[in-house]
Amino acid sequence: MLKRKIFDTVEYLVESLVEDAGLGKVAKVTVGKPTESASLGMASVPLAIEVKLVNEEKDPLSLFAKIAEKDGMSGYFNDFLKTFDKEIAFYEDILPRMAEFQTKRGKGLTDGETLSCLVPKYYGSGLVTGGTDAGKDKLVIIMEDIVKLGYAVTGRKDFHSLQQITASLTGIASWHATSYVMQVMEGTEWVREVPLLEEYFLAPRHAQQLTPWFSDTLTYHIQLITSLSAVDDNLKIPLKFPPGLAETLVRIRKFIPDVFHLMGHIGSREGPFNVVCHGDFHMWNVAFLAATGRVKFFDLQIHRFSSSLTDVHHYLSQVSTPAMRKEHLHEYLDVYRETFSRVCLKLGLPSSDPIFKGLLTTEGLLHEYSLTSLWGFVCAAAYVLPRFIIPSQKDSFFTTMPSDAEAVVEHVNNVDDGTTENIWFGIQVFIDIVEEYRRLGTLDVVEDVVTKWQTTGVASKSNHIEPLTEVRFYKLKNAVD
Repeated sequence: MLKRKIFDTVEYLVESLVEDAGLGKVAKVTVGKPTESASLGMASVPLAIEVKLVNEEKDPLSLFAKIAEKDGMSGYFNDFLKTFDKEIAFYEDILPRMAEFQTKRGKGLTDGETLSCLVPKYYGSGLVTGGTDAGKDKLVIIMEDIVKLGYAVTGRKDFHSLQQITASLTGIASWHATSYVMQVMEGTEWVREVPLLEEYFLAPRHAQQLTPWFSDTLTYHIQLITSLSAVDDNLKIPLKFPPGLAETLVRIRKFIPDVFHLMGHIGSREGPFNVVCHGDFHMWNVAFLAATGRVKFFDLQIHRFSSSLTDVHHYLSQVSTPAMRKEHLHEYLDVYRETFSRVCLKLGLPSSDPIFKGLLTTEGLLHEYSLTSLWGFVCAAAYVLPRFIIPSQKDSFFTTMPSDAEAVVEHVNNVDDGTTENIWFGIQVFIDIVEEYRRLGTLDVVEDVVTKWQTTGVASKSNHIEPLTEVRFYKLKNAVD
């Protein structure tokens, strides 16, 4: 249980943290109204804060507060998934240790490889029990407001450029490499030393609550594509349906009831090269400074100790299209692999370490990419198409979708915003996603695991995923070449 400092108001908490940081005496703290965040959603309530110091020569500080209200949805998420507890543990335990290790051992690390440059400055946290909402306890995290520094996330319909993807993969590879080298060189036992690195979101105990979200999301998407493919000749905007799509959709439907456990497998599966992962590494948890190309990662609320490729899939599946990955996947993975290798060596890892003949070979990384590819498929299925639906109708679009195929076309047209990258564009991207992951062998891997569960009667869904056969591995390699 984390010990919490208690404060009467958010203003007093901020004043205390700023002065404890040695930034000077605080003259005034102004707390803004709650703002919307594309990233934070229901997990927290964001507030903008301005701090004026007694020394008028210093510019006001622009800070950002994340609040979990005890009786609100954000408080529920913390009780349920330890979201705030995990973020505090990252900033107060994991990050300082990794940053210190980089400072102590790193030789020639660039800003893009330095962890302290990759995340917002953290001031601290506390429990607020009074103020205008007396009686409504709030857990509050205070950090710098990177928006005021010029950082911005990309737009709702935007995909990342090659430059942005390179910056993001460079940063996350350095992060992963640092945690790995600490395990090898210092004997760091991450999960034992930081228990909050345990998988919370996909823990089996949450299956009853979260399985419907996973299964419903995939079912709605598959139902949409099935209906549209049935009236292909009558579509005003032609869609490109790959051969064998109907069979592929049937195969996906069969594993939908197990998708939560399958994702949990990947997230908690033991492996020799597991690392500290961001855990929610998507497009709206990554911000760029346009002038310099620098990147910052935030929202560390579901970090986990897992395969590093879960972060890679989480990110690439949402910031790039299947067409982009078909053209650039090897380039993306090379950036990640080469940065991971380079940072390991800069931190003093001997070149004889097994990782250099395992994960950090082209074949080894592609192998792990394939084993964890369901992660990318589910993230793409859940989060890409909804970005192209009119925001006001996004929540109801799938739940009110008619069963009649002809009526589905009209239903789609009703949320067409008239732009080039409209819902029809998003639907085509999703169709391409289905075909991409079929070609990657994702469905083959999943079917092997589900068959093993069924034949062995493993009710607990053990965390072992069978490795690819040599034949399937080369089939996969050819698919992305």
